[in-house]
This record gives sequence, structure tokens and C-alpha cells, in this order.
Amino acid sequence: MRIAERLLAEDYEIPAAYADARNVIFVGMGGSGAAGDIIRDLTDYQVRIPVDVRGRPDLPAFAGEDSLVVAVSYSGNTFETLSSLDEAMSRHCKIIGVTSGGRMKETLAKHQVPRIDLPAGYQPREAMPFMLFPMLKVFKQFGWCQEDVDVAGLDSTREGIEKLAEKIAPRLSGKLAVIYSEYRSVCHRFKSQINENAKAPAKYDVVTELFHNEVNSWNAMRNFHAILLRDSEERRDIHDVIEIAKRLLDGSNYTEVLVEGTNRSTRILYMVWLGDFVSYYLARQNGVDPEKVPAIDYIKNELSSLREKTKAKEADRAKVL
Repeated sequence: MRIAERLLAEDYEIPAAYADARNVIFVGMGGSGAAGDIIRDLTDYQVRIPVDVRGRPDLPAFAGEDSLVVAVSYSGNTFETLSSLDEAMSRHCKIIGVTSGGRMKETLAKHQVPRIDLPAGYQPREAMPFMLFPMLKVFKQFGWCQEDVDVAGLDSTREGIEKLAEKIAPRLSGKLAVIYSEYRSVCHRFKSQINENAKAPAKYDVVTELFHNEVNSWNAMRNFHAILLRDSEERRDIHDVIEIAKRLLDGSNYTEVLVEGTNRSTRILYMVWLGDFVSYYLARQNGVDPEKVPAIDYIKNELSSLREKTKAKEADRAKVL
């Protein structure tokens, strides 16, 4: 949490005119994209302009001069984010780059685009705090949000989070983990951490949407364990529908976590942190290295090789012409 305190205390050199943006578009994939997801949930009840999160190599049709595009790529070589960055520049969007290096850092420097530099040497999912907290501070600098993250309060819960994670992990052993929360960013991060760190299957759905469709599949689902993450300050109507729906579940196949905290931001980050620890303990239990992601590395290497071959063919064709 000392990292969070330091990052939130800094002032970032972003043009003041960026505060006049009429919409915000986060672009990023995987662990880099998680920061945008979480910021959207942390701020959507405070920020009075639309905040979109894109996990694609292109921008929405509305992106333009009044848009602030936050391009996040830890490695700086994510092709989807690089493609979106090129498009943002061609559309004359306001841009902030968040990266540790690679082609993205070179492009940002060449075009003198404001950027937030990240420390190297981490997996993207590990570096999420370095991507998250600076952008939260930028939002605050712009006057878009006022709520502070209770860093000290969150830090005081660490021991309790770890103990709870150690209890939850064995319940997921050999089962499909199903994550439910009213916060999509929490669900997606929790699910992704289980996939990457524990190399285990997981899925998610969002409260209350799941009560309009997925609830009908519960009787047919086999060998799963659901984790129901609840905000202690959830709306009364959300509280009521969850309590009714719980009657349809077998008490042995779900774990309910009621999250306390001084404000919504702190409660959301508690849920995110819990997911990180659950995935770590599940990885240990499964006997796998949470750091390594061989399947992802394979895809990236094959894609890089394919691009090199394509470039070589294009070069040969140009010589002939």
C-alpha cells in the first residue's frame, strides 16, 4: 500500500486542457486493460462524462478531438493498443500513454504525447497498481472525482484478506470458479487472475444481469463453486434480489463475502485484492507457477513470427515491383 500512497501523492504533468474532454476511452488488453475497467467502476458515480473501456484494436465511431484516449500497454508492444493509439492520433484525440517501454514509448516520445512511465520487470497483472493509481490521481487533478481511496484502511485488512483467500482457494480445487458481483471490473479481474495465476477455469456474470438469464442454468451446472462478492452498501433492491436468488443455490456450492469499507472505492479494491490472493493460493494448491503464462507466451511468439514473415514477403514483393 506504500506504492499506492506514493502514486496518489504525485502530480502528473498532463495538459490542463485535457480536463475539457467530453468522453474518456481506455484502451488496453489483459492486465493492462484491467486498470481501465476498475477506474470505470470506481468513478462512474462521480464522473459526469462517459467512460468507455475498449479491449479491441480500434476506437468507437464517436472518438475525436473531444475524446481523451488513455492507451495502456505495460510492455508497450500490445498490437491492439498500438493500433488504437495510431487511430487516436489520426483522429486528433487527446492522448495519455501509460507504458514501461516498447514501440509504444517510442511512438509517444516521437509525437510528444503525454505519458506515465511504468517501472519495468513486472508481469502486466502485477503492475496494475502502477497503471491504476496514477490515472485515479489524474481524474482527481481534472476535478472529475473527489472520493479518496482509504489506503490505510485497506492496508489494515491485508491479514484478513489473506486468511479469507486461504479458506476460499480449497473450495475451488478441481471446480469451475464462478464469480458474481455488481462490479464488472471486479468479476473480470478475479476471473482473469484465476486463469493466469492458477491456470484454472473460471467464469463470471454481473449482478443483477445474471438474475435475468444465468440463474436459469444453475440446476444444470455441475462441479462449480460460486463466489458472491457483495458491497455492504449495496442498494436495497439489489440486496433483496440477491437474498431471493440465494435460495436457488445449494449452500455448499457458494461462498458469500460481504465487503466493508469507508467508501465505494475502498470496497471495490478490497474485492480486487481478494481475487489476487485467492488466485495465488489456488496456484500453490495446484502446484503451478503463478508467474509463468506459457499459453499466452506461445500465442505472442507465434504472432510475432507470423508478422516477421509477412514483412519479409512484402519486402520481396516491393523489390519485384
